[in-house]
Formats: sequence, C-alpha cells, structure tokens
Amino acid sequence: AKMLVESPEDSDEVEGAISLLNRAIFLSPLDDRLFETRAEAYCLLADVDSAVSDLRYVVARNSGLPKVRHRLAELLAMKGHEYSNDEERACECCSEAASLDPLRAHYWISCAVSKTKLGDFNGALENVNRAIDIEEAAEQYILRAKIHWAMCLTEAGIKDMRTAEALDPTHAEVVSFTERLLVTTASLYQAATAAMSRGDFKLAI
Repeated sequence: AKMLVESPEDSDEVEGAISLLNRAIFLSPLDDRLFETRAEAYCLLADVDSAVSDLRYVVARNSGLPKVRHRLAELLAMKGHEYSNDEERACECCSEAASLDPLRAHYWISCAVSKTKLGDFNGALENVNRAIDIEEAAEQYILRAKIHWAMCLTEAGIKDMRTAEALDPTHAEVVSFTERLLVTTASLYQAATAAMSRGDFKLAI
C-alpha cells in the first residue's frame, strides 16, 4: 500500500492502496504510520478532509510528532484558503494551523486577514504581532497599518508604514502611501499658510 501511495500510476491504484490500508488499520488500529500513509493517499485523491481527520487522530494520540503536526498545519492552511466565502471557517482552519506550527509567520498572517474580514481587529492585531515577532517583512507591517487605521489609530498606522518603507521602499503599497502622504502634506501646508495670513494662528498650528 505504501509503495502504491508513493508512486501511483492512477487514481485506481490509490483507491486500492486505501482499501489495503483500511484492512491494515482494522488489524493494527494503534499504528500511527498507517494513518499517516492513508492521509497522503487521501491527498492524492484531493480528499483533504479525510487526510486532516487521519492526521488529527495521530496528533491527538501523540502530540510530540513534529513532522505530522507540520503536515496537518499545511493541510489546514490549504483548507482555510479554500473557504473564500466563509471567513469563520477559514479563521478556524488558520488558527488551528498556527497552533500546530506556531513558528510559521504566514499562518498567523492568514489568521489576521480572516479576523480583519470578520471585524475582529483586536484579534487580528494580536495575530499580526505574533507574525512580526517571528519574521519582520514589509507586508506584515502594511497589514498592521491597515488594522490600526481600521481601529482609528492613525499615528500607529503611519508608523507601521514608515517601518514598511524602511524594509521595502519599492513596495507598491509603500509607494502609493508615500505619494498620498505628500499630497496630504502639501494640502495641509497650504491650509496652514492661508490660516496664518488671516491671523488665525491657532488653526495654522
């Protein structure tokens, strides 16, 4: 069965391997390797749900298997991306993936994106902070800036964009932000000059 899974000729062989693995699991229900192999066979058939179920069983029995935890996290992240119209389920999958493999920054970013779409800005901020602690990148600071702005924390958002600019000055969103900031600055300067000429120094300041 393992040979058929590692180098299958077609889907019939994979289904045959799963049938053999089902019989083996019936005889040896505590052999984690059988569940791992069957999970990969399910993946070959694009049955991610069944693969996740098998790997969850292995992790539940033995949480100290990093290879299995990493693989399960990958599949859960894949499922999360498939739920483009169901952010709650996407968030659940990404959160589980991050808990299984907490040193992968992109899992935390996926959680942050889902929570942002759900309006959970505090949760999103917590997740993006975890990602930044693991790995600093312009994309992550840009996302945090947007979250800060959604929370009406303007100065914090600008600070994040400045950090993103230092990390990647050519990033499209950084360039766009800088251009908008220059336009806004010029407008404010003109307004301040006009107020000063009218003697309204408080408004000018």
